[in-house]
Amino acid sequence: MKPDCIFTLFGPSYHKSRFPKVVGFAIPYIIYSESPFFKQISFKEKLYYKFLSVIKTYSFKKYSDTLIFETENARKIFTEKEHFRKDSFSVGNTLNEIFFKPDHWVDFENLPSGPCNILFLTANYPHKNMAVLPEVIKILTEKFHLKDFKFLITLNKGDLIFPESCNSYIQYLGKVDLEKIPSLYKQSDIVFIPTLLEVFSATYLEAMLMKKPIIASDLGFSRDICGDSAYFCEPVNPESYANAIFTLINDENLKNELIKKGTENLKRFGSSMDRTKKYLEIINKLVTQNENSK
Repeated sequence: MKPDCIFTLFGPSYHKSRFPKVVGFAIPYIIYSESPFFKQISFKEKLYYKFLSVIKTYSFKKYSDTLIFETENARKIFTEKEHFRKDSFSVGNTLNEIFFKPDHWVDFENLPSGPCNILFLTANYPHKNMAVLPEVIKILTEKFHLKDFKFLITLNKGDLIFPESCNSYIQYLGKVDLEKIPSLYKQSDIVFIPTLLEVFSATYLEAMLMKKPIIASDLGFSRDICGDSAYFCEPVNPESYANAIFTLINDENLKNELIKKGTENLKRFGSSMDRTKKYLEIINKLVTQNENSK
């Protein structure tokens, strides 16, 4: 087989090829070594991530002719930090097609009907920053005297070791089928995204499409994706998150402003077909360059 090009959606690739290679980059710990996440893990875990980072960075540089990043922030950091002089591009992620097919949506039943449902759509990884939640709840109840709110979290109760005092303010949903996720957004008032380490997350875009205000950790990747359409908080400061929640509950104008900005910001990302066309343009450019250099 003699392909014109080899495309790896999420790299790195670990071998040299006679054919030009376009490789996608989506490994956050390589570029965000200053993330607060690394202050929360053991020395052994830090060494593990460092080892992986060295190996994978070497492979990205050695075995790629063109790199594609999911955000411009990620592209700039990697190319400048690693002195990557080959072609590089940023192509944003997009929404899952289910969000454009309302006839496929399935209602999520038995959710709280109170005045404030706060959606925490997450997987069970430490960098998702679930550990901040008990203190956020404590501040909301003790400092702000809020009682009628609920965090809707897409984990099982056994996944987290939280104080019993949190139980009244959390509904554990477990893993949610894709067809039910739009319904989750519809029945939520705020989307809570305190993650400490990402390259990209479609959760931001989903919240914008479903017209929900976002509370997010103030980090490079979230700023790049959200622009000014989220309420940003100090990443590991529970009081900052609690203040944001209290503010949005009580400030309808701010809430609507963030939703409006989110709707506008979403236009930057296009559709899955737009993303595919960008990939093909980059691949065609590399193939043409390779043919001209022969």
